[in-house]
Amino acid sequence: MLVFQTAFQAVHRPHLWRYFLHELGHVLGLRHEFALALEVGGFQFGPRDPLSVMNYRSEPPMITQNDVDCTTALYWLPGGKIGNIPLALYVPDN
Repeated sequence: MLVFQTAFQAVHRPHLWRYFLHELGHVLGLRHEFALALEVGGFQFGPRDPLSVMNYRSEPPMITQNDVDCTTALYWLPGGKIGNIPLALYVPDN
């Protein structure tokens, strides 16, 4: 993981954990809230959430209940597909 030195400046340190929550969202497979407007072939799962941890805004990101609910629903989705997009569960070797 590459973290820029500016992240550790005093002004950012109190909120650093919130930025890592955003990055953890990517690890879980989440995209930026605005990605659908910029990319072809994406699929929106759940309602739009302007306060989502996956959005960019002026204040540090924070997980919303919608983030939790939609991510949980995604991981428990029956049938293994969203629309025509197949889902794959990746379990790393121990």
